[in-house]
Formats: sequence, structure tokens, C-alpha cells
Amino acid sequence: MKFLHISDLHIGSALTTHLDPKQVTVRRREILDAFRRAVEFGVNEGVDAVLIAGDLFDTSEVGVRMLTQVRDVIRTNKSLPFFYVSGNHEGDAFLETGKTLSNFYTFGETFTYYDFGEVRIHGANTTDTNMFSRLEIDREKKNIVLLHGEWADRSAPDGVIGLRELEERGVDYLALGHYHSFSVKEIFGGGVAVYAGTPEGRGFDEAGQKGVVLFDTSDFVPHFYPLAKRTVHVIEVDSKGAKSLDEVLDRVDERLRGISTDDLVELKTVGACDTTIHLDEELFYSRYKNFFWHFVYKNKTTPDISIEDLKYDVSIQGEFTRLVLEDGSLSEEEKRDILECGLLAMLGERWTE
Repeated sequence: MKFLHISDLHIGSALTTHLDPKQVTVRRREILDAFRRAVEFGVNEGVDAVLIAGDLFDTSEVGVRMLTQVRDVIRTNKSLPFFYVSGNHEGDAFLETGKTLSNFYTFGETFTYYDFGEVRIHGANTTDTNMFSRLEIDREKKNIVLLHGEWADRSAPDGVIGLRELEERGVDYLALGHYHSFSVKEIFGGGVAVYAGTPEGRGFDEAGQKGVVLFDTSDFVPHFYPLAKRTVHVIEVDSKGAKSLDEVLDRVDERLRGISTDDLVELKTVGACDTTIHLDEELFYSRYKNFFWHFVYKNKTTPDISIEDLKYDVSIQGEFTRLVLEDGSLSEEEKRDILECGLLAMLGERWTE
């Protein structure tokens, strides 16, 4: 049997950070549509059922349009069973509504299960200490567990899932939601724990490929498939050693080459930058903004200051450096901190811890 494992769509996210109002509207529509696209992908791949591991919606206040569209996808695929646990964002917002759909299966506060052909599917909407002791494992079947939370060694309330408690318990596949990137851990004694991740990255803290997972009960190997309408990229370019602004820009061009114009890009220049190079924010926006659907630039460089060179420099910075280095009352660590703070201030930079 083949399963589609999805989670963390966060339909209805506010998406107010960085995006302009028009982009927010477009992106919210794309995230809502991600559920339909994921299910269509599963149907085309011949899956026998869909596992939804929580945070289908971003809040417990689910709008009518969002609710209707998700219900319509499930109802349209009436021959396909959907198994769903709620996440920490939507709570029970979809549990009652789902009960009206004949092919939609939910779970309780503690473990309940459904026998589905050769498979037993266990699930719970909450976690608790020693919760896996209440699993009704059937060794004659293949066992899937569906949960939402963070994996750890031992289970606890508020979404903590103890993988060590599953060792040699006969669980073949632990389908998880909560983490927004595809991740896999082997369970000692057999089985795997898998986060499908979110199908669509919503912000720059969700960079990288996003999608869904397919697996077959013949081997329970999770296969990740990127499905995102737009990929989020966080690109860091090291300016160290660059002798000119053009050299920095060449490095940026190289790193950005090949990224789709439909994607979201956050560019960061980092490292120690020659003090003669001015990384002008407006220049970066004018040069790159129109190449991508959304673009953000952040200058995270620090001035490349050589204390050894400044010791002999005929300048205010040089005199300051010599005075600090010759002060016998200061430790080497204190001298370094004072020089870094003072020289940055002279260059117009703000001192941060």
C-alpha cells in the first residue's frame, strides 16, 4: 500500500513580514491551493490513503472560504481515505467539520486506531508521559503512528514525542508534523520517524525545498518530493578578501545564478569587508529586486580592520590603537574589546555584543 504524508500547510497564515499587500494575497492563495496540489500529486502517484500530521490551518479561526476549499478537495476524492491529527495551531477547528466527511478519519485525545487493509493506523491529538504504552500494536499488521509535535528521547505533554519509547515496539512508520523541513530518524529495533515538512515555505526561516512524502508499506522508505510553488532562498555571500565593490557583486551574481524568478530571495553579505568598499543597500535593491518575485537584502559584514597595520598608521585610528596597546593596566582581552569598539565607532558602525 502507498501513502501520502503531508503536514504543516498553515493555511490562513498572516504572511505580513516583508511581503507587500498584493504579494500577501497571492501567497495566501498559493498556500491554500497547496493542499489541492499535494492531493492531486498523491492521486497521480496511486496512493491508497493520505496522512495529515497537523497544522493544516494556521489558527483556530478558520475562514469559510479556506474551510470550504479544503473540504471540497477531500469530498471530491471520496474514494481516498484521509487520516488527520490536529496540530498546535488549529486546535480542534477542523475536527468537527471533518466528521461530516465520509472519507475523513480523526483521532481522540489518546491513542485510537483504524484497521485499513494490512495496516493499522494509530493517532492522537495530544501527547503525554509514557503515552506509547497505550498503543494497541498488532504484530500481524503493519503499524503507522500519526502525531504532531517535536521528537525527543521521552514523551511529555504539550507535543513532546519520545522516540526511545518506540524502540522495538513494532511501529513501522511514525508520521510527524511540526518541523517544517523534511527529516528522518531511524527507530532502534525497526521503523522510521519522519517529518514531511511544510509544502510551502512561508518566510525566510523556512528556506529550502518544501514538499510532501510518499512511502510504500513494502519497505516504509520515505521519498521526499518538492512541490512548492515558490522556493525560499537565504543566500550568504562572504565579502572577505574582495578588493572592490565589483568583486563583491560578481560573487553575488554567481550565487544567485540559476534561482527561479518565481522565488523569494534573502541575500546577506557577510564576513570582514574592506573599509573602502561601501555596500549600498539601494544599489543591491536596484540591481536584484526585479529578478525575483520577492527580494530582501541585509548587510551583515564587519569592517576588515588590521590592528597590526594600524599600529604604524599616521591617523587618529592609528594613534588610538597605539594608546590602547601600550596601556599596561589592560588585559589582552580588554585591549581587543576596546579596540574593536572604538575603531568601529570611528568608522560609523554600531557596537553590538
